[in-house]
Amino acid sequence: MPENAYVSICQKGLEEVLSKEIANGGGDITGSQTSTVFFNADKKSLYRLNMSLRTALSILMPLKEFTANNYDELYFKTRKINWHKLFSPDKNIRIDVKGRSRSLNHSQFAMHRIKDAISDAFKKLANNVRPSVDKENPDIRIVAYLNENKTTIYLDSSGVPLFKRGYRLPGYDAPIKEDLASGIILLSGWDGSKNLLDPFCGSATFLIEAMMIANNIPPNLERNFSFFNWFDFDKEIYENEKALLKEKISPKQIKLQG
Repeated sequence: MPENAYVSICQKGLEEVLSKEIANGGGDITGSQTSTVFFNADKKSLYRLNMSLRTALSILMPLKEFTANNYDELYFKTRKINWHKLFSPDKNIRIDVKGRSRSLNHSQFAMHRIKDAISDAFKKLANNVRPSVDKENPDIRIVAYLNENKTTIYLDSSGVPLFKRGYRLPGYDAPIKEDLASGIILLSGWDGSKNLLDPFCGSATFLIEAMMIANNIPPNLERNFSFFNWFDFDKEIYENEKALLKEKISPKQIKLQG
């Protein structure tokens, strides 16, 4: 796969807004399709975008694309990825299989074959040590997208989906997702320079997202990301980008009412 190539996932209809966000954050847009924006970025931009994107669900790094007509092919081609160069075997992993394939039509079995491939690759190259699976709090998230006989394996740089800002209290009925609320606000053309009224305010998601937009507060500034656990994680670059984003926060005197 091309070096420095990434894929950002969003909700359907937010592709154009997300593309603008990525471009403004330093990414070089290379294309888009439904719920997906493709772009190139250096390490600084990857860190910055994870902290600052409002309409993205995740940022994925493609590792390998290949043809897999059966589960054995899926296993052997996944095993050929240099997993031992990406993260250490003491990390917990989670594997998600998405998309559709008539020949790989059992997502759970596909997931197990990918897990076996990663485990066996580590056992051979890391003195029999292999990562364990943790579906709830994984250090590393791996995503496999199936499109008939084509499989693409990704490493998820974000970890916990980016719409989970951390401010929502549990218990509300069918609340709007934070990324969608932000997307609707940005699509409306509101730029934070005028007051905002939400007449159907429920859990205040629109108002909170609007407040962050108006004050230029990155939505995911204070959280952990999966790229922390990658071998090539550069803490100095990350901390510098985080500090720069904090410096750009600019409080505004506007009224947000629900």
